Amino acid sequence: MSTAETVPASEPMVTVTAEIAADAIKIEEPTKVLTNGEANTSKPSAEDDSEKSKLKAVRQVEFYFSDSNLPYDKFMWQLHTTYPEHWVSVSTLACFKRMREYSANGSDWVARAIKEKSATLEVDESLTKVRRKTEVKEPKGQMERTIYVKGLGEEIPELQQQLEEYFEQYGRTNVVQMRRTDDERFKGSVFVEFSDASTVDILLNSDPKPSWNGEPLFIMTKKAYCDTKIEDKDLKGKGGQECTDDYRQGFNAFREMARVKDKEKEEEEKEEEEEEKKPRGLWLDFINLFIGNRWT
Repeated sequence: MSTAETVPASEPMVTVTAEIAADAIKIEEPTKVLTNGEANTSKPSAEDDSEKSKLKAVRQVEFYFSDSNLPYDKFMWQLHTTYPEHWVSVSTLACFKRMREYSANGSDWVARAIKEKSATLEVDESLTKVRRKTEVKEPKGQMERTIYVKGLGEEIPELQQQLEEYFEQYGRTNVVQMRRTDDERFKGSVFVEFSDASTVDILLNSDPKPSWNGEPLFIMTKKAYCDTKIEDKDLKGKGGQECTDDYRQGFNAFREMARVKDKEKEEEEKEEEEEEKKPRGLWLDFINLFIGNRWT
């Protein structure tokens, strides 16, 4: 999944006209979905297409709020922490790049889809705000749930979405991370983190073997990949960072919260030390009593 993007101030909001609304309910020609190198040629019914759109929209919003994305997406984290109740505007989310294909339906359509389909999110009574049902938790055990995949060729538009759809056929994914060089060129490989470690075994033992555009994919567990890199002593820079559970670059809410806690602890300890240096109350009372007796 891609992370949330801020909405440029110059970008106009979408106005739902009768023409746009009519286009939104048309049955489009099926798009090419790569499944072991084969295209999906079946035409969905209008009802199936609507349900599929709802599920895709909800899945994307769930990703924005997931433990795998929310604490590592600075903009989403700011939205999440703006109010104590953690409500986030649905209309704001509907303007994200990956949500724009649903914006013609209106933000209320997105809200109703979340209310109807999501098990992890809830919407308010006005259908204008959404939030998680549970507290954010730091992900654990990512290494055991992640695979390394190589052989994906050159980067093309919509490749991220195509990869997500491809690996979802094996099991629910948390993150599909496209690996890049220092100058942001796609390496032709990805790390895929699944929700359940058992999915890794399903994919590794799948028959036929996974392929992309007719070419076989090289797949191994992330642990095996990192073990190989350790043997090759090729764990410098990003390579070393990739071979940890805390592999994400940039913003990390858990680290930020830990820094705040450490700072608060330091300030408390400093206050306690300063308090220890002050004369005790009984000693002051004794001095006052002595002076009082002396001068009476």
